[in-house]
Amino acid sequence: MRTLLEEVVHSVMDPALNKKWFGSPELPFRRYLGCYQEAFELGVVVGYAYRSDVTILVRLFSQPGHETELTAFIQGLAKEKLSGMKETEGFFGIAMFAEEQRIRANWRYAEMTLTEEQLDVREDEFKIPLESAFQNLSVAVSTGVGFGSAFPEVTERLWEIEHNAPVNLEDVKRLRAAGLDIPAELEPPVTLPDREGELRRSVQQFVLRYRPELRAEFDM
Repeated sequence: MRTLLEEVVHSVMDPALNKKWFGSPELPFRRYLGCYQEAFELGVVVGYAYRSDVTILVRLFSQPGHETELTAFIQGLAKEKLSGMKETEGFFGIAMFAEEQRIRANWRYAEMTLTEEQLDVREDEFKIPLESAFQNLSVAVSTGVGFGSAFPEVTERLWEIEHNAPVNLEDVKRLRAAGLDIPAELEPPVTLPDREGELRRSVQQFVLRYRPELRAEFDM
């Protein structure tokens, strides 16, 4: 049975893949970073939307009977992210940029002689194995769910920073390089209640398709 995590990760990752005539599809590293950002933020808003009883949501991707345990675990991961967050950081700082630095640190540890310029070149050329990308994006979504459900006030503040603050053109440039589809003419910011309502409807559609026995729990 397909889980909600699988549904979200595929919706984010599949459009970013480089499709080839022969061989397996590839996910360029910078596109992967864009996917990571989108996956985390989707998880945050979904968790925020179901914050009043997030264990109901977690039933859509947990082993039966382990909803409470998994909820505590992903909220613990979210707390770790929050503890390392700077006051002025938005979602990009604790998601995409943090993931970029994590992987660069792994490369630097594996090859001590790599310079910053060589790491930049590797980012341009590296392809993330699809299995690794899927696992990492699943963690991003689930950690996001933990974050949005455990820290709703912080979520609201970060949304304002990320979506209603003046646009930083350098950030836009980096995000386009990472693979996010940002139009030349930026649209008015989406409000958190609007995004919350949109994702609630997506979750309900998932429940109707894959878990119709849970319709009552999701007020359908």
